[in-house]
Amino acid sequence: MRSWGSGALDPEPIRGPIEWDEIEDFMTVRTPAIEGYRITELADLIETTPRALRYYENIGLLQPMRTASGGRRYARHHHETAQVIVLLRRFDVGIEEIRAFLHGSGDEHERARCLRRLLERAGRDLASRLEDIRSILDGDADVATNLRAWPISRPTVLSASKSVA
Repeated sequence: MRSWGSGALDPEPIRGPIEWDEIEDFMTVRTPAIEGYRITELADLIETTPRALRYYENIGLLQPMRTASGGRRYARHHHETAQVIVLLRRFDVGIEEIRAFLHGSGDEHERARCLRRLLERAGRDLASRLEDIRSILDGDADVATNLRAWPISRPTVLSASKSVA
């Protein structure tokens, strides 16, 4: 009867010939599989790009888990955080304001009030922009005069003989 070691720690000594698969299974270090979204999956879900998610990671807004091979995995809480980041960025809320919101102290109600203030300010900014656009389209603004004053750059076309401006 063969056994690994003294057999005292082994629940059951190995009997018979040892198969290579058994040794390979014994020697394989098992790491639990990391569940979660891959970067492209999360980007698709929240309608952004993997590049944006990497950027948010680089500046410390998101901290995804890593697989053994270095791949990013995003859990449910990462998904929720990324959704808030993308929403606030779409409304031109600054990175530092987002950071303060995400890492701020306070209970759930205080954080909800902070988010509301950020969104209300974004709403006022958007309403102001919309008013400017309507003013331009309605001809109330003096944009046409200002545009005529701007120099128009024409593309330079290069030919084999000479350049034409």
